[in-house]
Amino acid sequence: MDNSALTSATFNFPKIKKKTFFNLTVIAFIYFFFNSFLLPSGLLYTILLTPIMIVWLNSERISLVRVFGCFGILFILLYCIHNLSGIDSKAYLVSSTVYLTCIIFSIAFYVYINKYYFTFEPIVVKLLKFNFIWVIIALISFPIWKQNNIFWYSNEITESLKFPRLKLFTTESSEYSALLAPIFFFYFAYFYHSNLGKKRFWLSVTIIISLLCSLSFGVIGLIILTITLLLLYDNVGKKRIKNNSKLIVLYFTVVVFILIFILGPGSNTGIAKRVLAIFSGNDSSSNGRAVDSYTLAEIILFKKNVWFGIGPGQLKIIGKDVINDYYQYDNSDDKVVRLPCNMAEVLATFGYLGVISKLLIEIYLFFKTKVSASSFRLSIFLFIFFFQFVGSNLVNTLEYVMWVMAFSKVFPDEYFKKIAYNNE
Repeated sequence: MDNSALTSATFNFPKIKKKTFFNLTVIAFIYFFFNSFLLPSGLLYTILLTPIMIVWLNSERISLVRVFGCFGILFILLYCIHNLSGIDSKAYLVSSTVYLTCIIFSIAFYVYINKYYFTFEPIVVKLLKFNFIWVIIALISFPIWKQNNIFWYSNEITESLKFPRLKLFTTESSEYSALLAPIFFFYFAYFYHSNLGKKRFWLSVTIIISLLCSLSFGVIGLIILTITLLLLYDNVGKKRIKNNSKLIVLYFTVVVFILIFILGPGSNTGIAKRVLAIFSGNDSSSNGRAVDSYTLAEIILFKKNVWFGIGPGQLKIIGKDVINDYYQYDNSDDKVVRLPCNMAEVLATFGYLGVISKLLIEIYLFFKTKVSASSFRLSIFLFIFFFQFVGSNLVNTLEYVMWVMAFSKVFPDEYFKKIAYNNE
């Protein structure tokens, strides 16, 4: 692929081979649409593709010797500490290996986004077009969604409220909507800097339609919270606010209107009922992620070492009885045991020191890489920072992708103010 497809009035993009661009696009499609499709729970194609990523990193002259060395030292240290409390060594080794594949994936994505960032939007455009085709197909199949669970996911929100929610080929709707979140913020950055354009506008519409069909109120709520905090930060800090006063007024007007509708004339609609169920504590999904996960993590943690946790891979062994008793599951059931919340899983697996270390690293990198200098990177950081407390898990590649994007010095505000990609 040459520069004719990637033009800019401000940025001088380097050339990229068609084969390289094609390979990157294929990986992007696998990651976005089919990462867990038809695979056993916990296994991802990005994990299986680790050897290919290592070869690619080597071709990019990125040495992983230091990475393997540091990981090996940390693994031995933690293994010795956790072994004092008793562990299943096989499960420990398997989970640790999966963690290593996530690190390699993160490094590969870091190299990509810093070296080939100019291909990000062209690839995203292809993803969104393909996504919208499948959304249309899913909507056509909606009347028979009970017989076709490839596109739709249904779960009981309250005892009397059940929703079909769009998930396409992912495991559940919250995962699907979370995958859309960074792309939403990318186009929101164009809108924020008054440079959306017609084609980007319609692509943005497809994102919003997909998010609404997912009915993932956790992700949608975090997107609203992120935008609110971004606008407040810019207003207080007098950054990026000069040309966005109309946007701020419009945004808060829409939010207030939605709240009035939910609490007033629209209180009997399904959407309003779910929003009210979340705030009243009757939503099973939000309770499981934001409340139950931490309760269970505390119970499991106190069975071993509260400072260092129970160790990788031990949750499905030690936590099975605890989680089954808590939810009154059948102990003979082979249901996969997990905590649907990253920070709760960190707490159970690596203890209080694990939680503290993770937060300190995030805060350090926030200032070190000057995240707030870019509206896009700040949006990504705010979203994933809160998301880790109410969702995700330790091997969620989406979280690694968003952290890398937040801490990579790419996509400055100037990128969105100019025509960075010929999409007008």
